[in-house]
Amino acid sequence: MGAAEEKILIAGIQHKNEAVFENLFKEYYGALCAYSKLIVKRNDIAEDLVQELFFKIWNKGEDFSISTSLKSYLYKATYNNSIDFLRSLKNEILYKEYNLRALQNSDNNQPDSDLITAIYKAIDELPEKCGEVFKLRKFENMSHAEISKKLNISVKTVETHMHRANLALKEKLKTLSIIKVLIIFYTLCKGL
Repeated sequence: MGAAEEKILIAGIQHKNEAVFENLFKEYYGALCAYSKLIVKRNDIAEDLVQELFFKIWNKGEDFSISTSLKSYLYKATYNNSIDFLRSLKNEILYKEYNLRALQNSDNNQPDSDLITAIYKAIDELPEKCGEVFKLRKFENMSHAEISKKLNISVKTVETHMHRANLALKEKLKTLSIIKVLIIFYTLCKGL
């Protein structure tokens, strides 16, 4: 694809031209899924990650701009999304392992009920929409795109609510042991 064609394609994306976007999707989707699968090792996860990438590009509209070639941008973004997924998966595994060890080493094998109460209270004190988004993401394990569709809000709005919820919870729970909060919160969200 030449530089002139690429400029036309980027302009079409910025103006949310469905035909242009569909052509971009058809041209790159399969290859990007295959690339992501090399990293994450699962086809369904790779497809989700690439779909989320295209969803983000579509939602950027006029704000979509790149400093490299479109192909380079798509592959780099796919790589970053895939690596981010693996990092989050690794963190979940580490928290689960730490949680299991902590529960095995505790006297009564029960999380601190005062801490659980404090966490739930902090979640309940979030603004209504912010709390709803947070619960869907953390307790029902829905993706940002799924929450966006369910609540009929943009993915960017979902991301904003999650950011605000995380900041608010961090502030409300800052006096508590962060390790305990992470362990118990992970247990509440994921279960053993």
